[in-house]
Amino acid sequence: MDGIHGCSETAAEWKDIGFLVDSGASSTVVGKDEVKAVSASDPDPNRHYKMADGSIIPNLGEKWFRAVTDENKPLSLMTQVADVDKPLLCVAQIVHNGGKMV
Repeated sequence: MDGIHGCSETAAEWKDIGFLVDSGASSTVVGKDEVKAVSASDPDPNRHYKMADGSIIPNLGEKWFRAVTDENKPLSLMTQVADVDKPLLCVAQIVHNGGKMV
């Protein structure tokens, strides 16, 4: 098998994504312009997110994609899409899926 844990290093769409690790986030969230190789599902009109400043933003869909950490650990990430400035990594989601946060 080529690549890192089955992820091809030659994929045309590989891109570094810098996540902000957020222990208070309820979901892992990326902006609509992140992970362009994957199309977002249809938005859930009943799902919204409350930001730290109290404002409410709508869900713009969902994206599933494979990633590799700086330590070459594979991840399958299910992320929500919203109008955020920086991608947020939900600590609870990583731990729930068997990952460790140190």
